[in-house]
Amino acid sequence: MGIVWILGAGFSKPLGGPLLGKMLSPESKRDLHVRYSEMKQLWTPQADAARSLYYYGRSNKPEFIAQGEDMWEDAEVYLDYLDTAAANAQSPTCKRLLEILGDARLNHGLQREPGMLKLMAAAARRLLAAECISFLEALDPNSERWSPYQRWLREVFRWEEDTVVTFNYDLVPELLADSQKRRDSFQYRPGKPGSSLLLKLHGSVNWGLRSTLAVETDAGVRYALDCNDDQLAIAGPGPGKQKLSSGLFAWCWTEALAALEKAAAIVFVGYRFPPTDAEAREKLLGAIHKNREHEHLAIHTVLGPNTSSDDSRRLQGLLEHAMAGVRTVQGGSNRTYNLVQQPLWAEDFFSVVDRNSILFAR
Repeated sequence: MGIVWILGAGFSKPLGGPLLGKMLSPESKRDLHVRYSEMKQLWTPQADAARSLYYYGRSNKPEFIAQGEDMWEDAEVYLDYLDTAAANAQSPTCKRLLEILGDARLNHGLQREPGMLKLMAAAARRLLAAECISFLEALDPNSERWSPYQRWLREVFRWEEDTVVTFNYDLVPELLADSQKRRDSFQYRPGKPGSSLLLKLHGSVNWGLRSTLAVETDAGVRYALDCNDDQLAIAGPGPGKQKLSSGLFAWCWTEALAALEKAAAIVFVGYRFPPTDAEAREKLLGAIHKNREHEHLAIHTVLGPNTSSDDSRRLQGLLEHAMAGVRTVQGGSNRTYNLVQQPLWAEDFFSVVDRNSILFAR
């Protein structure tokens, strides 16, 4: 019986991974400069403009920003706003950002036109990728911090039966498998016997786009740091994400939805359906609603100790609505489901969980 593991930023955070809402910070800029000062694509005028505009519109501004507006709460909302503006040159959103970028301190010498926003949006996606690469470069998967994850992959995860669906761009699952000499057991596409699918719905730092050709999935760990803008296989918040999801990343979504429809258990680890993930919310919940493969479906959510938090209660509500009229815990149907909110962080969960407690939760 297979388990589908749905991973979000909270999966990688205990290992040092960045949360999307925390990206593009002054601290991350300093860290990237120490690591990648020679990577010219990270220090272009469009990258500087993308950072400056973000600081200008942040609700909680860095101390060195003397003026600005309250336009977005975090990097996730900003990236969606920027990509939306770049996608439509006639929109009020585009005109508003170009008006703001009339300030020479923000535009860093770029020509104030709609094409400028496209360059900035691409630069912002590259900065996301850089932060997802940098935190792993000095880490040892065999260190103590990684031991709960090692246990998960070695003792709980079952190759060929289980599927990983992730919204993260980083390479944590790949590095884990490699440390156990099972890197080839994670495959991005179906076909290899004995392997499990690792489905990266929003792309990966080691993938590359080649026009209308299939995605190159072995482009290299640092590929996203210096490739061309149009080769970035990163689906950040905004209209561009949906275009990739229905286009070059479509195989990932097809396989993910099929796995959810036949799963015996589904585990959300650090993923909460962010507001900018409307497509994921509709498609994944729809696939869970269609799940009729087994008499019982176990669903677990792992978002931290506070199961009364807004994120935890919201995810619970979404899943309960997805299951409404299909399965009940008691009576009314020969099929049942159970939703367990685990009051744990990812590293706690992987330290104690066993496979039977996931599959047969009642």
